[in-house]
Amino acid sequence: MADLLEEPDVDPNDLVALDKVWEETEVRFGPDPDAGCPQVRDMLARMDEPINPTPPHAAE
Repeated sequence: MADLLEEPDVDPNDLVALDKVWEETEVRFGPDPDAGCPQVRDMLARMDEPINPTPPHAAE
């Protein structure tokens, strides 16, 4: 903990440092399918499945 207190405070107005952090950080869009509740993960997986608009018996 003493090491943490010895580090300099982060300056929120240091835009160069902020840009550097943003350049080095991975950007992801949308929810992470492997994180969180398994029930939610399963619901999201089912929502990604394609829906066949025509019933199979209507093609006959």
